[in-house]
Amino acid sequence: MEHRLAVTKTAPESIMRPVTVFSRQTPAGERVLLRQLLVTPRADEFTTPLLGGWSAFGSGTMALAAALFFAADRHQPGKSVILPAYSCPDIVAAALCAGLEPAFADLAKEQTGMNLAALHSSRTPGSSVAVLVELFGTRHEIPAHGETAAASRMTLVHDRAQSLAGPGVEVDSAADLVVVSRGRGKPATLLGGGATWARQTDEFSAFANARFPVSPWSAASTALRAALYNLATQPLAFGTVAQLPFLHIGETRLRTLPAITRLPRPWLVHAARQLQAQQSACAARRARTLAMAELIPANRFRIPSDALQTAADEGLNRLPVLCSDAEQAEWLISRGAALGISPMYGRTLPEFLGMSAADAALAFPVAYRFSRTLVTLPTHARCGPPTRQRLRELLRDAQ
Repeated sequence: MEHRLAVTKTAPESIMRPVTVFSRQTPAGERVLLRQLLVTPRADEFTTPLLGGWSAFGSGTMALAAALFFAADRHQPGKSVILPAYSCPDIVAAALCAGLEPAFADLAKEQTGMNLAALHSSRTPGSSVAVLVELFGTRHEIPAHGETAAASRMTLVHDRAQSLAGPGVEVDSAADLVVVSRGRGKPATLLGGGATWARQTDEFSAFANARFPVSPWSAASTALRAALYNLATQPLAFGTVAQLPFLHIGETRLRTLPAITRLPRPWLVHAARQLQAQQSACAARRARTLAMAELIPANRFRIPSDALQTAADEGLNRLPVLCSDAEQAEWLISRGAALGISPMYGRTLPEFLGMSAADAALAFPVAYRFSRTLVTLPTHARCGPPTRQRLRELLRDAQ
């Protein structure tokens, strides 16, 4: 049976797409570093231990689906997976592609991650896999989650798609599988592709090689697309592009994956180069994130505690801010989209699968409120002092 999810933002069109904005910041995403793509990989780059255990796939969603296929294969007859009740809808697509039925756990209060107690209560006899997601690049206490999963004999998948993690750096996770993405808007982007690391490296590699075909990938063609992407994400260019209705800027359109494909090993080398270059600029990223956090009036907005800690440690892909209510969030989005303010996904994941808003509010109260009051502020390098000053004024005047 084919599942189809047509996912759109919940805010009105007048909020999502300002009519006369010709200069507009992107909500997230750094430039692709072209010089890294134009240098042919050396032989020693293919054998570095920091690529060990990683397999490359056509997208981050494919990488997660492959991880879930592998996890489900190990835990027959387990047929469900526990997901956070608020996250990117693509994780639902990955679960459906792997033939798993999504079950959901509420978020922890004042945080962006899953509630451990809710993880226990959400488990059904068929649920043998749980996915922990680092929204916005926020770090979680994964060892605690790992102990919970081990005690329950569950496989833990750590989705770090929005983090500075992946091939080229230490894995630093207690999970069984780790997934990263290099899609558009990610902190170390290659405009597409993803990767999965498995603790059982040989078993996962053999599993993936047997099940998923390799699709072609070229550094030269990626470099050409990257040059256009870097140009298009400049405020003047992006403001014009965002007006084109057929591009659906500001919307998330989701279908379950028709297939999973792997990428050749050179992709991993280029992904490692991009990540290492962005890691070297971590101090600047942290400074930009903290500068954005300083704009937030503490008496009217809250930054989730785990996001605030990560901002202080290493910076974030974008800064999550919780408004006092949904009306305040909509007011900010309607006036701040041109400055890079984003509402993210707008509703809980169970609602994307047909649950009513009233039922979602009862079943997942923390995630429901989070979905209605969340806005994110940009932290990428194009957001300089003029943008921050305009954001400061907007946040000060928020109704």
